[in-house]
Amino acid sequence: MGNVVPDLITESEQASYSWSAKERFWLWVVAALGVIVYGWLLTRSWVGRDQLILLQLGENFARTGTLDPVAKGMSGGGMIPGSLLQLLIGLPLLVWQDYRAPLVLIGIFNILAAIVIYHVAKRELPSRVAAIYLVLYWISPWHISHAAMLWEPAYLFLLAALHFWASSKLATSKHFLASASIGIVLLTTPQLHGSFIFLWILTALLLWKKQLHVHWTGFVAGAILGSLTFIPTIVAAFSGTLPSSLPSEGFIGKGFLYVFPFLKGFLYWLRLPSLDLAIKETIYLQRGWAISAADHIVVILLRILQGFAIASIAISALAVWWYVKRMRAKDDRPHYTWAERYAGYSFIALMISAGLSPITLQSWHVIIALHAAVIPIAVWLGRSKEKGRLVRFYVPRYVGLSLILLIVTGLGKPSFRKTEYPPELIHMPSVRPLLPSLADTSRSQP
Repeated sequence: MGNVVPDLITESEQASYSWSAKERFWLWVVAALGVIVYGWLLTRSWVGRDQLILLQLGENFARTGTLDPVAKGMSGGGMIPGSLLQLLIGLPLLVWQDYRAPLVLIGIFNILAAIVIYHVAKRELPSRVAAIYLVLYWISPWHISHAAMLWEPAYLFLLAALHFWASSKLATSKHFLASASIGIVLLTTPQLHGSFIFLWILTALLLWKKQLHVHWTGFVAGAILGSLTFIPTIVAAFSGTLPSSLPSEGFIGKGFLYVFPFLKGFLYWLRLPSLDLAIKETIYLQRGWAISAADHIVVILLRILQGFAIASIAISALAVWWYVKRMRAKDDRPHYTWAERYAGYSFIALMISAGLSPITLQSWHVIIALHAAVIPIAVWLGRSKEKGRLVRFYVPRYVGLSLILLIVTGLGKPSFRKTEYPPELIHMPSVRPLLPSLADTSRSQP
């Protein structure tokens, strides 16, 4: 195993490790580059059918001040219950009547999520590992691309980060505020996306394994606070006007019966820390490309980039393999950090979620687990005893390729190209004032 998995530094060596001024400088550079690229993608974010539906939902609240009992349809059928999503979109529209207003709040939420996650990592992981973890999480193409659009998954990163923080606080003792945060998260995530089940299952596993010491008064207070936006839903249910929130496609437990959907959860766990952002769907080659020699070169370069992205899964798989072997080694168990245990339970929660899901998982269904999926590879890289050679080899290349991928995504993916509006806009007159005239946009932009 020595030729494949590097020797590991001891706990005392980890504790004594400190970052040099040069390393801290480059950490800030990477963080700044992530902010710049993220901001650039937010400015390019465009509207499709889903965005129009969400904008109409928020505009209805901004115009009338009334809250709907449900938000929008889910992938597997049924409706997202509660009015939280409507508030998150409608409140920014009260301040700025523009389709980009909700994106400002999304951007703030996701920068806060990264700050919270790094705060937890600094406390629960050695400083070397925590810094690597922040880089791999923050600059991840999975993170930035999914957080740069107006859609429900973009709101999940902050709630997942709050769950991470609260769970770390409750790992050893009861804490009112952390318990209240768990209650808020568990009651608000169902109002945003169907992947809430991941955090529910993860919380149940942590409780079962006595990894959470909940202050139940705080939890109830948080749950009550998080459920306030369910009031319109409850009123509609008692009046008999509530649309069904249950999935209409497939059935609960489909993934366990049809094995592939279940295994897909494992594949996504390997892909989340990698660069493989389904690039075949990200790199959109327009009709007429590959006619000139220059276009041929561009296509070849993009395919090479695709190859690097797919190859990065091998590094992720190697880290997971090392992690599993370490977890099975009884003599190493006292050295597990809390974050490593959290990652292990998160993997189990994701697999159970994949099995229970009535539809086959897609990338936006698992993005809520990104913060946990990055932990094993960060620990593996950070505990290398090869004097940082593995870190110096992998991390800069990961950062560089990730930035290239994100730029390619911003230039090529329809979600970031100002093209014609979806035909559904004709049926949404209240949304039209929020959108610029196509004559005012750069329709010919790359």
